[in-house]
Amino acid sequence: MVVGDNSQVKLVETYGGPAAETYFTNAVTEIVGGERSLVEHYRVQRESFSAHHVSSTHIYLEKAAVFSQQNIVLGGGLVRNDIGAVLDAEGIECTVNGLYLATAGA
Repeated sequence: MVVGDNSQVKLVETYGGPAAETYFTNAVTEIVGGERSLVEHYRVQRESFSAHHVSSTHIYLEKAAVFSQQNIVLGGGLVRNDIGAVLDAEGIECTVNGLYLATAGA
């Protein structure tokens, strides 16, 4: 997703699948925030407790861009979320939060 200069966007990604099924999710998200852009990114992952979820988020921000991510993981037998950010100028704000709900045996 490319967010232009002086723009703002809210992006919501959701992942889910059939309960008790075994499967693999491999997700890649790329976000470019232009000068003075505002990006709110929400990822909600509700995979089966037998599933494998691997994701990668690549973030590139320009001058005075503001980015926030809320990563909520409510399922999955194996979950990996890689996040890489390039903060390429002054005045950038980048916040990455995560909430992971673990269960016994998962």
